[in-house]
Amino acid sequence: MEKLKNALLILVGCAVMGLAYALFLIPHHFVPGGVSGIAIIANYFAGLPVGALIIVLNVPIFLLGLRTMGKKYVLNSLAGMVISSVFIDLFDKVLKLRPATDNAVLAAIYGGVMLGVGLGIVFRGRASTGGSDIIGMIVSKHTGISLGFGIMIADFVIISASGLAFGNLEAPLYGYLVLFLSTKVIDMILEGWSYSKLVIITSSRTHMIADFVIISASGLAFGNLEAPLYGYLVLFLSTKVIDMILEGWSYSKLVIITSSRTQEIADFILRGLDRSGTALRSRSLYLNREGEIILTVIHRKQLADLRNFIKKTDPEAFVVINDTYDVLGKGFKSHLIT
Repeated sequence: MEKLKNALLILVGCAVMGLAYALFLIPHHFVPGGVSGIAIIANYFAGLPVGALIIVLNVPIFLLGLRTMGKKYVLNSLAGMVISSVFIDLFDKVLKLRPATDNAVLAAIYGGVMLGVGLGIVFRGRASTGGSDIIGMIVSKHTGISLGFGIMIADFVIISASGLAFGNLEAPLYGYLVLFLSTKVIDMILEGWSYSKLVIITSSRTHMIADFVIISASGLAFGNLEAPLYGYLVLFLSTKVIDMILEGWSYSKLVIITSSRTQEIADFILRGLDRSGTALRSRSLYLNREGEIILTVIHRKQLADLRNFIKKTDPEAFVVINDTYDVLGKGFKSHLIT
């Protein structure tokens, strides 16, 4: 039953990804980074199907990953990559779907969101689409560079190259927007829509209200309802990019687990995910009962596996998930600066 559920998630996620490419990304030549970004650039010049190009470009990467990352991970990634590539060409070349919009901004926003939804669903199905992720893992395994930083640099270079390839400086700007939105949506799909917050420090942020009022007033001042809509978008994106510049791009998750079956969960983290963690003694304030808390840092793609295992092992477990930035230590980034 679990395998059937995962297979359905992979199929649905790949189909959504295919629609994102066919309806938004390929018609507007938006490059979202990774191997698919290289395929879109090649499609622009040669006219070859993007899905077929993705498969061809991934062959040497998967062969290299087979020796480094192990058979199980590579086979799961291979399945996601092939199925998503088939859906891309099915919608773009066979069914010849028309672009959903001629507006580049809307295409970048909805293309990024739909791509993130598709990838997030694929990850929930315990699969991947390979490509730059495998490259990032290989580099991370043999160097002191963190996985997230390695993938971020690769995506940045590929998206930036689209500006030179297309002779259009706007192309990489839209590509960065697609990448940013898809990454945030992936996190939302994997972690859920957060209505709860872990509060450590509270402070007044009246400047946010001031920004909202000023941006809203621009609609009246310019006599144009679109003006504040673009203003809200600029404010949101600039705030998120400031956080990214100051904190780094988060590809890792800090998971805090309170459970009565910590030993089984710890064994899964060590053997099933090939990660480590820390067990801390704790005391429940409500029950006044002592126990253990597990702290572990994992890659975001491993989050679905861990959540599913905890759900099956201890449905009553209390789990807190946070983004982590600049993780130092074995398996992540080296402490040494060279």
